[in-house]
Amino acid sequence: MKSQKFFIFITTLTIFINADSVFGTDFFMANVPTLSKPRGNIKILHVTDTTVNLKWNCEYNEKNYHIISHNMKNKTSRYIKHLYSNEISTSNIEKQRITDLEPGCLYKFEILCLNMGKVSNEEEIEFSRLISREIITNKPSDRPAKPKGPFQAFNIKYKELTLRWIKPDNITTAMYKITWTKTNSKKENSTIIHSQSEYPQYKITGLKAGKRYNFQVQSYNNKGTSDSLVLEEIVTKHPLDSAIDHALRESNRRKIRTNFITYDAIQFVWNKPKSNSFQGEYGIFIADREKHWYIKNIKDTSNNPKYTIQNLTPGGCYKLIINIIDDKNSNLLVSKAIKLDNPLDKPNPPRQPFFVKKITSTTAELQWNTPENSTRFIKYNIIWKEIDTNIQKTITIFKANGKSSFTITKLNPGKRYDFEISAFNNKGSSDSLFIKNFITKV
Repeated sequence: MKSQKFFIFITTLTIFINADSVFGTDFFMANVPTLSKPRGNIKILHVTDTTVNLKWNCEYNEKNYHIISHNMKNKTSRYIKHLYSNEISTSNIEKQRITDLEPGCLYKFEILCLNMGKVSNEEEIEFSRLISREIITNKPSDRPAKPKGPFQAFNIKYKELTLRWIKPDNITTAMYKITWTKTNSKKENSTIIHSQSEYPQYKITGLKAGKRYNFQVQSYNNKGTSDSLVLEEIVTKHPLDSAIDHALRESNRRKIRTNFITYDAIQFVWNKPKSNSFQGEYGIFIADREKHWYIKNIKDTSNNPKYTIQNLTPGGCYKLIINIIDDKNSNLLVSKAIKLDNPLDKPNPPRQPFFVKKITSTTAELQWNTPENSTRFIKYNIIWKEIDTNIQKTITIFKANGKSSFTITKLNPGKRYDFEISAFNNKGSSDSLFIKNFITKV
């Protein structure tokens, strides 16, 4: 490679960079007719409608590159970026993804590799000039076809796993949008990848041990995204997996009780360990018929700790597993299997009579009859409103079928109140019963 006088060129390049990212018929376009005679080689990888991956060999220790795209159709050139690093690389192979290209256009790419380590004066900079072959970006007429199944997760570890699927038909290089969320979480993570493989794969990292995740993959282009392939309820590994599997097979560890059960929630209670070294921290896990997963660690120093697990699947069967942390003498605690109700429709309303059984200056004990054909455990919404101030409060309660009373506290003496009650489940709420204009004692 010969040294070339390059100072004036770089100064001109800098002016153009600051002024406008699109050069048009400028210095670079004057060189377009000579692009068919490359002084180097850039390999083209993964061409899509708007992106391309470039790969080239670096001849110098320092990385100092100027990347330019040449749109041969529109006869315009665009300065892409300047890459610079003074760190000595262990590899002479460089890769870069170029984005924001136009679909269906003819392109060449040029990379100027500067050797800043051999500058004797500011007017002489040794550089190499690399030119790619011509490529035409894809021009899809419609959004892409859906990826094909099976959609699988494998190499599942504590904090990572790998997804695999099958490439859609009639696509050479595909872009894919991969999305993942923790089950029952609204926080969504996503990324876009390129692949020419018939069986694309992608490793997802940064996951949490023992957690459930849902995944989806879509084909993607400038026209939009395809329908999704979906993979649900994939559980990452946890250090206690083997111990939990062993505990679930035993039948003599049912030291956990239930306080209440609804169609989608269970409240568990257990006894505090007697160990003096125990600090009150528990690891909470839940198991269904097929798998188990980690919920969270909790701190509870009471003699009868409680924990409510919500967002369960109606009709499902569950066991709670508790790891007593900092107590090496304690085994895992396992509850009996709990079968949840699965309501087919929203509940019937509570039945009359709905009345105030006992009233004081600050409390009102309400009583009613359970709905017809109700499930074993019922959720109620109770609303009370102080008429003079229009202040309204609501509480949700869980009741076993047959138990149908509740005491409202912190009322004001001598005030008029309206009371309302309705039953509800995951299908909706029932009609309400009302008590109007009831006055507390003075």
